[in-house]
Amino acid sequence: MPANTMNYNQVSSVINEIYKMATGQDSVAELNGGDVVAVATKTLQTGYDNFANGLSQILSKTIFSSRPYVSKFKGLYADTIRYGNHVRKVKPINKGMVNDASLPLTDGESVDPFKISKHKYVQFNFYGQNGYEYDDTLPDWQLDTAVKSAEELGSFMSMFATDRANTIEKYHEETARFTIGNLITGVMASRANDVIHLLTEYNTQTGLQLTATTVFTPDNYPAFVKWVFSRVNAISSMMTEYSTNYHTNVNDGMFVQSTPKANQKLFISAPFMYDTTARVLADTYHDNMLTMSTTEIVNFWQDIDNPLSLKMTPTILKADGTIAAHTSPITTDKLFGVIMDEEAAGYTIVNYRTRTIYNPKGEYTNIFWKFTDRYWNDFTENAVVLLLD
Repeated sequence: MPANTMNYNQVSSVINEIYKMATGQDSVAELNGGDVVAVATKTLQTGYDNFANGLSQILSKTIFSSRPYVSKFKGLYADTIRYGNHVRKVKPINKGMVNDASLPLTDGESVDPFKISKHKYVQFNFYGQNGYEYDDTLPDWQLDTAVKSAEELGSFMSMFATDRANTIEKYHEETARFTIGNLITGVMASRANDVIHLLTEYNTQTGLQLTATTVFTPDNYPAFVKWVFSRVNAISSMMTEYSTNYHTNVNDGMFVQSTPKANQKLFISAPFMYDTTARVLADTYHDNMLTMSTTEIVNFWQDIDNPLSLKMTPTILKADGTIAAHTSPITTDKLFGVIMDEEAAGYTIVNYRTRTIYNPKGEYTNIFWKFTDRYWNDFTENAVVLLLD
């Protein structure tokens, strides 16, 4: 008999057979696992009426599966007070010094105090946003026959509320994943000096010739990990300097700026961190090894089956101040992480609202959850990409 069929005669006969075998009244017989163990089935695809009928055939207890989900990349989130109207940013262009006009003073000449020396600036505008809508139908009374009590009805509705919240949360997460992916590939496409090839640098400094495979051997890995954390902290320290490095400058001038430790964020690949924790924890990884304000472990950057991979054709900032899509996809399968200024990338949720409409003929309510995810990349802020190659 097919598994997961909801038939009282079939269920009772199987239970009776199991009871007889368990009490020694009958010899062991072959059973179909699907007759005994309920394998999850997408019952909703059969339609509301069939689903309600199925629910009404309750044997003893109904379990409403409901578990809240918390989105990843929380370090990219900015509240609406800070970035809800993040549509433009004005940045000053660095000015140099001039000679002191009071030294020397020359007879017969005057010093002009009215000479104009404008402080130049550049304005950047941000337009990226996605609008989302989630729809749900709330029956008026039709579920009354499908549940046993008001409490069970509440649990049933709570299950769908949690699922709805989880779905919306996941969409926020994917907005963040896309946002940081564009930043990383954009840096790789436009700023070669800000892409750190960790294994290459390590081989150059040590004189070794390790590969992406041999570096993970027990004899090589601990020393490499220690060097990597040292390199990451060195970059982090250098980003605190007031300089024109680690960001995109434009033809109009150079941006001189710094990123204090408190304003730095590190996103680091989970496979590397977990491998390090398990294999080199006692000697290498301590809380003070990574001193950025926010350190977040990333399980995967784009493809859950290839955690270190990323492939994207990024939109980048050009030297003339305009933005354009890169000419080809940027690909890596050895993404260690990224150190960035907190203003280099992020997203915020604006204009969250709900709308409802009741259908008196059908006796149900349609509910619409609407919101906008605004996201940005600012290549004029500091960011460094780290690769395990």
